[in-house]
Amino acid sequence: MFSGIALVIVVGATTIFARDDIRTYTIPKERHTEASPQTESSAPVKWTAPSDWQERAPGNMVIGSLAVPGKNGKTADVSITMFGGDVGGELANLNRWRTQLGLKPVSEPGKSEGVSVGGETGKLYELSNNGSTISVASVPHNGSTWFFKLKGDSETVENAKPAFREFLKSVQFTDSGEAVNAAPADPHAGLNVAPTTGSDPHAGLNIAPATGSDPHAGLENVPSTQAESDVTGPKMDVPATWKEKAPGPMVLKSYTVSGASGGQAVVAISTFPGDVGGKLPNVNRWRRQMGQPDIDDSQLDTVAKPFETGYSVDIEGTDAKTGKPARLIAIAIPHDGNTWFYKLLGDKNTVKESKATFLNFVKGVRY
Repeated sequence: MFSGIALVIVVGATTIFARDDIRTYTIPKERHTEASPQTESSAPVKWTAPSDWQERAPGNMVIGSLAVPGKNGKTADVSITMFGGDVGGELANLNRWRTQLGLKPVSEPGKSEGVSVGGETGKLYELSNNGSTISVASVPHNGSTWFFKLKGDSETVENAKPAFREFLKSVQFTDSGEAVNAAPADPHAGLNVAPTTGSDPHAGLNIAPATGSDPHAGLENVPSTQAESDVTGPKMDVPATWKEKAPGPMVLKSYTVSGASGGQAVVAISTFPGDVGGKLPNVNRWRRQMGQPDIDDSQLDTVAKPFETGYSVDIEGTDAKTGKPARLIAIAIPHDGNTWFYKLLGDKNTVKESKATFLNFVKGVRY
């Protein structure tokens, strides 16, 4: 399973995919400088970041996001999140981080060390695999659990460890941080616009328009190859025209695809423990992202439609992040105590062209 929190996939392809046009993925289950003046967050927390760490605009589910520079243009990510309760407990959290790195889950918690976070005692975990490392501090505070995660290539993370520890010490919890504030927003909002690097996420996508009335007709009958792996997690057939890009801090995989008219869309895949507040809060988060008013329980069944074992929404409006007209198709699938989120967001025409491909993609995920 994916771990932690969020995935975006961009769709806009308008061609019919042949057998060799589909790639099968097994998705894993998720330098020290002087400090700069204290950076304040609108959330109930403050921190002091090193001067060479770059503050990023956080997603609504990510309270804080910073880029940590490394060598040869590499960067690591620091993300700050908060959830109500214990988010499944120490073992569940550990296994989510392990699967983010492609490691198999374990049956008992691994070693951790005590660490000071905002004057409170937390636990610090470190995991590495295939040249990538996660160093994450977990600390309970007033009924919620806060996570401070440093993730990137192993060399960059290793060099950033001293600064990261000082960063943790600098944290100040400024109010109660109660669970009601823990996860109020779309776990995917704000994570599909700016890539984690400075490159253009849409560059090089020269896709020829398809002929015929339905560019996706018969797609569900197209065979695909299987790329098996011993890494636990779902397997999914990703069309070759979806271009992978660097995901945001809460996103496990990210792709961009161009529409026939040059428009862009984004599809996201992520997973979170539990139901992330339930169907109605999730739907209203997506509606707010599209500039639409909240609904109540009496309207829920007309907006959220059954999809496989979960539900889906299809919303048109204005993307709150970009201010541009957009369309959003979001799907939530519960599985094994977590909820998987798949989201297609972008230019209306591109989303329309890509809808059938996107739905067939989600239907084809093998958990």
